[in-house]
Amino acid sequence: MSNKSNMTNCKNCNWQIAKVAKFCPKCGAKNKKPFYKRPIPIIFIYFIFMAFVGAMTDIEGINSNIINDSNTTESTVQEPSSQEISSNTTENNTVLEENIKEKEIINLKFNDIGNYGKKDNYNIRCYIPSGKYNVTCNSETSSGFFIIKNEKVKNSEGKLEDIIIEDIRFDDTNITKEIEIPQDTHIVLFASSDFNFKKIE
Repeated sequence: MSNKSNMTNCKNCNWQIAKVAKFCPKCGAKNKKPFYKRPIPIIFIYFIFMAFVGAMTDIEGINSNIINDSNTTESTVQEPSSQEISSNTTENNTVLEENIKEKEIINLKFNDIGNYGKKDNYNIRCYIPSGKYNVTCNSETSSGFFIIKNEKVKNSEGKLEDIIIEDIRFDDTNITKEIEIPQDTHIVLFASSDFNFKKIE
């Protein structure tokens, strides 16, 4: 009885072979267990099912949180104050003051954050240390940039807006101008602009 319980029939030629045999000695066919009797596929299917159930539960929780949060968003969102903006930009300038010692020339390009840019909703604002610079225009056409105060002011509608200190324009490429960047200011480049800033010792 024990010998028969250890035997099975080849699924290809119906020859009686041992259950543990990997191949049929008569026809050479592989002796595989049915898919549903293999432990690994069953475990794999179980984990997929549990992951699906967990994901559906998380989605329901996220949706309920979004609905609850949307009801309070309008009352909690506040525009940053001018003091907060000023303190943040002062920290930026302090860090960049140290970085400029490592590089003699600062290259600023439109839509390129690089080492000195910080993107907001509308522009990339470039924060370089204050001082006098020889500024060379590398743009293919006429271009320029604004020098803007770090601290914004509120307009008549109560919205924060920039204070433009100076509007710098270059009529042609390969032109160099001596320009002073005041303290607590930053730069916003015109479209397609490309400039090199070399600090004057």
